[in-house]
Amino acid sequence: AEPTDLAVPPALLARSRFEPSALTWSPRLDRFVIASDDTGFENQNEHAPWLFTMDLRGRVDPEPLIVAGVDALNDIESIAPAPDGGLYVLASQSKSRKGKRSPARQRLVHVALAEGSARAAAVVQLARLLDGAGREGQAALGLAGTDDLDIEGMTVTREGGLLLGLKAPLGPRGALVWHLKQPEALLASGALAAGELTQWAQIPLTVTADGAPVGGGISELLELADGTWMISATASGLDPQTQDGALFHLTEKTAPPRRVRSFPGLKPEGLAQTGAALVVVFDTGAAPPKWMEQRWPEP
Repeated sequence: AEPTDLAVPPALLARSRFEPSALTWSPRLDRFVIASDDTGFENQNEHAPWLFTMDLRGRVDPEPLIVAGVDALNDIESIAPAPDGGLYVLASQSKSRKGKRSPARQRLVHVALAEGSARAAAVVQLARLLDGAGREGQAALGLAGTDDLDIEGMTVTREGGLLLGLKAPLGPRGALVWHLKQPEALLASGALAAGELTQWAQIPLTVTADGAPVGGGISELLELADGTWMISATASGLDPQTQDGALFHLTEKTAPPRRVRSFPGLKPEGLAQTGAALVVVFDTGAAPPKWMEQRWPEP
């Protein structure tokens, strides 16, 4: 299979930017849920708390899924299913191009779903909590501060809790993955307890940017039913004119990842699995957004 255009209703594009940045399957909605790293238009519904839904054939629904109970969501890069049938939604925690990190860019939200509606049941600002962890706490996570922090991957793990995959910074051995052991406890308390967030792995990834190999950061992370992981990667800490994102398979957290395929000129941003296929969505900037199905397990 090759990437093809998503079927996005023109009326939806007239209301909102739509740049796919994360993907998950929701049994409760019987739909894929897609995040866009930006919503609305400048000076009109900018950073509106919207998610988007899509059927199995790549047809995006004409109305966004509005998340009530929160004023804005900005630069949402990760979605994962919550135990109650809802969703965990995570902003990138990164600073904007202007060097600012608004509360809306720091949010980890538990979104409750009911009868097609969505509501923010609990919200914390993760980057603020990491700033409060101090140098020692940050160093244990592989950070020397949070200025270049960018989290784009998140998946439920059978170890319990969530794995968070970082786009930046890279560790000395590769892309950083953290383990958030009890997200509900964090969301309930609003505090990051000692030992609650730990460094889980460093994964060496390489992609091509402007024709040269560069270190890849995690743009999405998905734990499969067999306990292995799919990782999509894009260039870390760079803004190249062209790049070839890639898809990797990781069988053990200490094993080298295997490159499954590269995507010339494209940035894979979201992963989900349905049956015998992986579904990938791509952020194409101003061009029409794309998606594809990748047969998995491989024949």
